[in-house]
Amino acid sequence: MITTERLFSHSSIKEYENDGDDQDRYYLPWRVAAEVAARQKMGQKVSIILPKHSEFEEYLELLESELLDGGRINRLYTPDNSYLMDEDIKTNLLSELLDLTHQKTILHPYKATDEFYSWAKVLQSLKGVRVYADRANPNDRFWWGHKGAYHRWIDDLSTPSFAENFDLTVPKGFIAKDKAEVFRAISIIGKKVVLKPILGAGGFRIGFCETKEDVDCYEWPIDALAGDPMPVAVQEKLDIEKDSLGERVFSLQFADGRVYGLLTRQKVSNTEWCGNIIPAGVSESFELSCQNQADQLLSCIKPTGDGGIDFADVRGIPVILEVNGGRPTGAHIPKRFKEAFAPNSAHFVFEKVDINGDHAFDVWDKLSSNKLNLSADQTGVFPLVWLYKSWGMLGSFAHTLEESATKLRRARDIIGV
Repeated sequence: MITTERLFSHSSIKEYENDGDDQDRYYLPWRVAAEVAARQKMGQKVSIILPKHSEFEEYLELLESELLDGGRINRLYTPDNSYLMDEDIKTNLLSELLDLTHQKTILHPYKATDEFYSWAKVLQSLKGVRVYADRANPNDRFWWGHKGAYHRWIDDLSTPSFAENFDLTVPKGFIAKDKAEVFRAISIIGKKVVLKPILGAGGFRIGFCETKEDVDCYEWPIDALAGDPMPVAVQEKLDIEKDSLGERVFSLQFADGRVYGLLTRQKVSNTEWCGNIIPAGVSESFELSCQNQADQLLSCIKPTGDGGIDFADVRGIPVILEVNGGRPTGAHIPKRFKEAFAPNSAHFVFEKVDINGDHAFDVWDKLSSNKLNLSADQTGVFPLVWLYKSWGMLGSFAHTLEESATKLRRARDIIGV
């Protein structure tokens, strides 16, 4: 067996277990396969842990045959007995991991949770492995990776927020634990507000409220672990600039303590993230301002893992909407993939897609027969994630944004997603 130096184990987390989307248990560990292939292409020793699923092997074979010249991706499977892959790793894989890992091994979890450390601490103690992640601390309202850190809490208005302490440009807002506190926040802000769960990702459960009726109709988020209502951020509704793609919202990713890659344009459906465009198509001064704010933040928080910062264009000024900390974002893996397999493509668009019926090789055959597949000239389309009868992600690489978007539209039509 290959001696690994990076071991990816992206288990889902407890917060997602009862959210009605059981595919999280497969999608989160599965989406990292493209990054593992990318790192292997760049010469790293890398392995991946996956829950046993019939579709995973076919997709790995596609990566190996089309991108790695037949080289094998080192993978370990759990029996998929538990929703949390971490629990299966602890029960079934520890002895194998003790043989596989060593002092130079770096563990890459999706989140550094208690369940992850229940087995990782054994490898830390006995084999000296390291962890590439910031320890998630959902109970610390002033932790930088907690959305509750960027505004004062209504029940504690005298305590400055994390963002105030470091002079970050964020919307006016407060954190509220119930509807009464939301009404109090609205009265202080004095205009229409946006309500956001302080724990979560992807833009879900976002509501726009101005009146008591609006607040009463808001579907309040529930803390899946405690079973209690989750606090929400009550932010002023910003006058975000718009163009042909909708609201001008962006993100920067960070890795290894530094900004990773270019600013990306977020593709949003309603309020939910569905993809990105790189480069973002902004002025040099706007991108530099985002970079400077990100650098300022990173110098304060000194992250040890992946994360991302979301920005909005408000009258030409980038305003931080939120910081996603303690986990990789949906753009990390596509960026890593591009770095390895299409570094010379000038434009890159990727989107989430709902999958009807095609298996991974079926998709590749359709792309190839229509000359849309990612080819030697580093243009074309590749399935960055593909989980049969669930959902995936298509990435389109080209010399211009128009060409990249056109290839992606054609691919979606041909595949039927």
